[in-house]
Amino acid sequence: PRVCEVASKGPIPDYNRKVSLENRIWWGDFVVRVNGFFTALGTQDELETLMCEGGNLEMVLRRPFEYRVPYLDKRGGPLGMNVSWRPRGTCVVVEEVCTTGAVSAYNEGALPGVQIKVGDYVLSVNGV
Repeated sequence: PRVCEVASKGPIPDYNRKVSLENRIWWGDFVVRVNGFFTALGTQDELETLMCEGGNLEMVLRRPFEYRVPYLDKRGGPLGMNVSWRPRGTCVVVEEVCTTGAVSAYNEGALPGVQIKVGDYVLSVNGV
């Protein structure tokens, strides 16, 4: 899930006022873990329960690093990755990169920083 809004009052803006700009929670950040729970594996209800429980909240966020994969040549073969999504989500999460298929072939020639990896979020495909 992504941070969709940072309210003007509450624990997040209180936290943001105490930390440097680069450590603030921003709109568009990805929530990776909440209290040790890997968010891509849970449901929206489980995540909301974790975030609304009393006590301290520890979150791991990831800033979006967007890059384009210019062309995945499937040539009638498999794409070579499995994804999951949430009903109200705006993107899908890469759950598995297979050893064969277009994604694996792309990764072989791509620099490490722009290879498709488990945990990556797909924001659009063919402009959609």
